[in-house]
Amino acid sequence: MDEVHVTLILSKFDEINRQLADDRRDSAESRRRMYERLDLMQGDVRDLKQKSSETAKAVEDLVPKVKRFADMEAQAKGAGRLGRALWWIGGILIGIAAYLYSIKAQLLSLFR
Repeated sequence: MDEVHVTLILSKFDEINRQLADDRRDSAESRRRMYERLDLMQGDVRDLKQKSSETAKAVEDLVPKVKRFADMEAQAKGAGRLGRALWWIGGILIGIAAYLYSIKAQLLSLFR
């Protein structure tokens, strides 16, 4: 009976050793796959960092152009206001000239 117990205990130890070896192998494989994924992610992060710095550079390059556009837009608005004012003044002058022409006979009679 003693030998049977020893054999049973040894077989349990062998089974435990096999399970531990399997677990170590599975863990090693899992870690290997995880490190492969981390390497891939590191490359993706590097690419994203490069693209974000390129985007930031492009935006910095656009700032003077946008400012120049805003200045030109302000000038165009000012020119539009000036044009409307000149048309208004011109309309008044034409109206005055038409009125004076229409009363030309009366004005000439005053000066005779």
